[in-house]
Amino acid sequence: MLNVARKAALEGLNILVIEDQWLEAASLEQACRQEGANILGSVPTVAQALGVVSQSDNLDAVILDINLQGEMSYPVADVLARKGIPFVFSTGYGVEQIPAQYKSIPCCVKPIDPAKVADILARHALDVKPHRGPVVASAVQSNLLLAGLEPELAQVIADAGEECELPSGASLEVKGTRAGYCTFLTSGVASMRIADSARENVEVAMIGREGMVCASAVLHDASSATHTLMNVEGAGLRVPVQALSQLAAEHRDIELMLQRSALQLMDQMARTVLATGRYAIEERVARWLVMLSDRLGDSHLPVTHEMISWMLGVRRPGVTAALRTLGDAGCVRTERGAIVLLDRPKLVKASAGCYDEPPMRAIA
Repeated sequence: MLNVARKAALEGLNILVIEDQWLEAASLEQACRQEGANILGSVPTVAQALGVVSQSDNLDAVILDINLQGEMSYPVADVLARKGIPFVFSTGYGVEQIPAQYKSIPCCVKPIDPAKVADILARHALDVKPHRGPVVASAVQSNLLLAGLEPELAQVIADAGEECELPSGASLEVKGTRAGYCTFLTSGVASMRIADSARENVEVAMIGREGMVCASAVLHDASSATHTLMNVEGAGLRVPVQALSQLAAEHRDIELMLQRSALQLMDQMARTVLATGRYAIEERVARWLVMLSDRLGDSHLPVTHEMISWMLGVRRPGVTAALRTLGDAGCVRTERGAIVLLDRPKLVKASAGCYDEPPMRAIA
């Protein structure tokens, strides 16, 4: 990442360094300060880290050493994940020991290059960048779940949360942990993925401004079964799970909205299972592109062949061949780092019935 982009990403963020070697902690603090970040301090033990992280309400990101004076810091990682605070690991023992639910968290192996850690933090670990101000009405109306509520109820939810930027790669939900926030997307697209112990993973659903991330955390108070990341950068309204749970208990319409969101997601997952088991790659690619276009509200899709192959769980050459066929049929045009939809009805037809999505609209 260029220095100017890194500085823009880190500037103004409140960062905590959790490291038991004071020289390394000082180097990391200096590297982050040079990029405009505010350093809240450094702590050397798990107990101290848990105290600071649990009590802090202005923490934006954390650099977390895995081994703190002989004690594994995963309890700290659990709290960070639950509160929705982005973090990166540092370790002198290799990445093999990292639990499966944290395999996707960036990890820097010691000896650490402080500038590299700052770069990784800026590129991958800044899940959300709060706007630190009141939520504007346009943000509420941009999410179709909120837009389907009575304006007064939608504003009650907005008052309990905060707007945030969601860069590509931002982690909104971590498998095996309880989410700290629910996120109503107002732009961009998130990918819900399932992974096994061998780190094989595939997309099971995509979420845009028609839905929200972590509705199940409010309805079932359970650990996440999936890992949800931003595929296409955007923005959203994030609301603490505890606050949204209380609002759902007080307002039946909010509870019903959460239930609708969960049912919509289950319906999409069921359609994805059918598509995966019964349709050819070309038809699945056509479906995926139309779904992404629906959620972005745009025909210019900032995705690559590699991303599509990863989402669908197929080999990249198969995706390239499918896009070539769709291009020859006049459905799409491929560009460097993007795919452009030329004829949506044709692309829907090319899905051979694989695409069967409800219209994108507010649901009252």
